[in-house]
Amino acid sequence: MKRWISLLLALTLLLGLAACGAKTDKADTPKSTDQPQTASGPEKTEAAPTEEPAGAYPRGLFMLRHIGDENGEYLTDGNEFNDFMNQPTTLLKTLYADRTTVWCELGEDGTGSYHDPFHDPRPLDFNTGESGMLKFGEVTVPYRYDASSGVFWFREEEENSRFWEVMEPCSQEKLDLVFQGMGGSVPLAEAKLGDMVCFGQYIQDENQSELAPIWWRVIDAGDGKVLLLCDRLLDSFSYNYNPERAVLTDVTWENCSLRAFLNDESESGFLSLFTGEEIARMLSTRLENKAANAELMAQWGSFQDQGEKKYSDLATQNRADDPETEDRVFLLSYQEVLRYFGEATEAYTEDDDYPFTEMKVNPARIAYVTDAVRGGYYDNATGGGAWMTRTLCSSHSEEDMVVYITGGGQVFDYYTYVPLFIRPAVWVRTEG
Repeated sequence: MKRWISLLLALTLLLGLAACGAKTDKADTPKSTDQPQTASGPEKTEAAPTEEPAGAYPRGLFMLRHIGDENGEYLTDGNEFNDFMNQPTTLLKTLYADRTTVWCELGEDGTGSYHDPFHDPRPLDFNTGESGMLKFGEVTVPYRYDASSGVFWFREEEENSRFWEVMEPCSQEKLDLVFQGMGGSVPLAEAKLGDMVCFGQYIQDENQSELAPIWWRVIDAGDGKVLLLCDRLLDSFSYNYNPERAVLTDVTWENCSLRAFLNDESESGFLSLFTGEEIARMLSTRLENKAANAELMAQWGSFQDQGEKKYSDLATQNRADDPETEDRVFLLSYQEVLRYFGEATEAYTEDDDYPFTEMKVNPARIAYVTDAVRGGYYDNATGGGAWMTRTLCSSHSEEDMVVYITGGGQVFDYYTYVPLFIRPAVWVRTEG
């Protein structure tokens, strides 16, 4: 198969993604300790095609759902792979994030046109006279059609490739939203775990001049609610703005300046960039603000700093847990990062980068900044940025330290007055 997918991913990501995403549900005051569902790829075609009546073929507008097999079933290796910055992604998420998609238009006579971002429109014709064969551009290829759902899928090349493009019916309104960068992978009302949606706006362009929709990923869901996590790192802030570095031991999530900014509706606050309807969807969420003690010991193992101090021993200083809070917008805790992204399991490969040499990585945690972000800490190998959790610790300093995720997917801690990237999260109702 002419894998235009690889070209599409590399080119769209080289241009820079400005994305956001989301899907699904929880309870009116969801607790941050609720158990998540397991993330998965795009939904599968649920049934084998119905018996196709003579002369039956798809009609109307269609959008690419995923790459599948000859039965339309989702194929992981056809959809999920790494782009040039080693960011795990899927074809659909990349297309939507770049405000483009693969789509086609079919008339009542069984002919139409196929559109993708890198070719002129190609003709489609189901009137080949040969059952199960479709003329795609200049070649004739096999296709399948489920008349009950309207979904069809076809192989792009004549050769015996096992990859098929699964196309599902869509509306002109849906296409228009996608092309405007507003569509998400589904409307918020239909969001499920693993989807991406647009919600709110933020300056994300290189000139730092234009507001654009924020893309979020749905990382938890249930009971008519979804937990959204920013797909990109939106900005760089101190956990607690403290230019004089005074009283460094009394910082908590409850009293820090970043929490105040994220939940502020005034002109200088984060919530000023959301519509009234969007704010009304946000749920006040009770958060546990536990310190990271045992978690950090497990992560750091026998690592020693340059003064030969063993981090896992220092972590036993056991900072006390902070009070619970109620927030509409927040950062994930380190415990939630473990829950939603998993433990670090892979060996670190940059053996000259102290102090991370002995710490394992988890590529699923890697996130990238928008084009507007300036400064900050990056991983040279991955291009990922260092993003904060809301969790504090006292691991290798008597000062309060904030736990953060490195640009390589590891975990470390740093001073609360030093700017790091932010990746906000919010629970929202899927119904208005």
